[in-house]
Amino acid sequence: MNVLFLHGAGNPEADDGSFVLLRRLMDEDSLETERVIAPILPKPDAPDSAEWVAAISDHITRLEAATTIITHSLGGSCCLHALASQPPSPYVRHLILVAAPHWGTDPDWSAASFVLPDHYHKDLHWIETIDLVYSNSDEIVPIQHMSLYQSDLPRARTHVISDSNHTFRHGDLAMLIALLKKYCQVTVNG
Repeated sequence: MNVLFLHGAGNPEADDGSFVLLRRLMDEDSLETERVIAPILPKPDAPDSAEWVAAISDHITRLEAATTIITHSLGGSCCLHALASQPPSPYVRHLILVAAPHWGTDPDWSAASFVLPDHYHKDLHWIETIDLVYSNSDEIVPIQHMSLYQSDLPRARTHVISDSNHTFRHGDLAMLIALLKKYCQVTVNG
């Protein structure tokens, strides 16, 4: 199974960017590089909701094999918008939202252009599994955002990683790695 990784705002390749998480997952989980799609979304340092949703929609419509989507931060909320705005994809099997902001309910996360459509959660029944992964020490997206998504997506499973920052540079990723192994049938080298 393939993996589509959707990064958050800011340069994903920076020392504090979303690819920190992806690199850790690839290093610790031995994800096969050729099975990971990790596009750079438009203008990551100045993201525009419509551009990101369109780019993510394009990547989803071009999938040709069963895929687990892993998102980080803004990539997660924009992915939810994209998934709710297009027909179901036969290839999207699992969705893992890592530290996704829930726009419109927290004063720090109130940009109207990023607020999800009211119906977004009603149109995701075709995805086999949805997992919400947050850190209890995230300095950017508070863990309370997980509860907000859980209210909208009651079948989503929640997972808390202790003592990690927003990019998950530190902290135990064993739970996230176990999800990937389960969903992607990843074999560990060695």
